[in-house]
Amino acid sequence: MPKIEVKAKLIGKETNHNVMGKGILQNNKIIYQEKELQVILEKKDDQVILKRSCPEYELILPFSIHQKTSGMHKIIPYSMILDAEIKTKELLITDQEIKITYDLTLGGEFLGEYTYDLVYEVIK
Repeated sequence: MPKIEVKAKLIGKETNHNVMGKGILQNNKIIYQEKELQVILEKKDDQVILKRSCPEYELILPFSIHQKTSGMHKIIPYSMILDAEIKTKELLITDQEIKITYDLTLGGEFLGEYTYDLVYEVIK
């Protein structure tokens, strides 16, 4: 299981989040931690599935270029599940980078456009 160095950036209307840290590369999955939050990116052909989970919530967003896909946001303390609709505008997958630009609608409310950029490098 190769170890990786991770640089991730999430930019949206009210979001500008940067993370640097270490993770692992396992099969087609990139796994890393953001404080108490676990992030898993799974690459499948022309699709990426982003899973973000912590004790309070779980968010699953599938991305396919120029397609609308359905995901979910589970709010654990309230046993509530919100539908997520994702419209992928850009999806770049290389050996060391994943870049996604998408529109997100959560529970019927349009939250805006987001850009997620992950750069990683094998260190071991």
